[in-house]
Amino acid sequence: MTESAIGASPPVTVARKPSPLFDGAMLPRLIAGVAILLAWEFVVRGLAPAYVAKPSTVIVVVSVRFLTSSSRWAMYVISVPTS
Repeated sequence: MTESAIGASPPVTVARKPSPLFDGAMLPRLIAGVAILLAWEFVVRGLAPAYVAKPSTVIVVVSVRFLTSSSRWAMYVISVPTS
């Protein structure tokens, strides 16, 4: 044995923290989110005037807008570092 090995502590390995997305709370959060969206949809369709946003129409509009070429170009321009 060499002198550097005598009295040296063993290498310490640090356990990685799980990602907040996958820490076991993802499924309950997903279920709660779907329940909130369904409640919003039913309440708005039943009680609110026609001009109040519904989740189904918001999802359609956002997805169509996101998939157009101009919005993809804008996201690319915003995400590219300038320096």
